[in-house]
Amino acid sequence: MFRRVALAALPLLIAGCAGGRLGEKTAQEKREAARVARERRADRFAPVRLRQENLKSTLSDEEGRPIWEATSKLIEVEEKTKTGRLEGARFIFYDNGKPALEARAPLVTANYKEKTVQLRGGVEGISLTGGYGFRAKEAEWEYEKKQVRASGGVTLWREEWRVVGDELTGDTALNRVRLVGKPARLMVTQKSK
Repeated sequence: MFRRVALAALPLLIAGCAGGRLGEKTAQEKREAARVARERRADRFAPVRLRQENLKSTLSDEEGRPIWEATSKLIEVEEKTKTGRLEGARFIFYDNGKPALEARAPLVTANYKEKTVQLRGGVEGISLTGGYGFRAKEAEWEYEKKQVRASGGVTLWREEWRVVGDELTGDTALNRVRLVGKPARLMVTQKSK
């Protein structure tokens, strides 16, 4: 019994003789451990970039209903900022789970966290419920407000008429639209018989 206790106490005795360093770290060891921990955190949270060609993606709400569906020639997604940059994109925006607006643009930035989409470089949008369409230099769609805004030489059209203005604001399906301009102009074309 005495030998077991003596053997168990031997490491403590050695640590005591070594200046009480058992389990303690020197300043150098602490700095090294901190550096390793920082590198591990940096690796874990390093920005992830995904680059994919000819991609189709869908963003859904908490209930599984689609918010938007996107296809594009090229998409780059940055995980850290939850944003995507799309080229040659076609979006279908949904309202309460139903397709409401199709929009196309050469350059698009989508924020997956805030559920907003910015379209640039010449935008064309077509209502999937009302037969209206618009063209503009740029547009933005916001999920929370269920709203589309377009600016820069906006043309709102439907079959035989079109209205030209500077800025358009409307609901996702373009059922309620406000177009302002300096001045806004209405043009009607006759259907040929």
